Amino acid sequence: MRLTTLEQTVRARLITSDHPELPVRPTLRYSSAAPFAVHIDFPAHVSADGEGVTWMFGRALLEEGLGTAAGEGDVR
Repeated sequence: MRLTTLEQTVRARLITSDHPELPVRPTLRYSSAAPFAVHIDFPAHVSADGEGVTWMFGRALLEEGLGTAAGEGDVR
């Protein structure tokens, strides 16, 4: 089986209590090894400890969020 990985840098806004809106350029990453997930790799300069951060979301949640608010919690 051949594994496929796709990556795309995107524009996003990080909203925190310290900054009302901070533009960031995370990378969306998909791998056929985990076909129902998308990883979002944030650059080190936006994290509290200066290390890069990766979040993982279900593809269905991201698809739903294209048209309306989706999910619960801190991510919108």
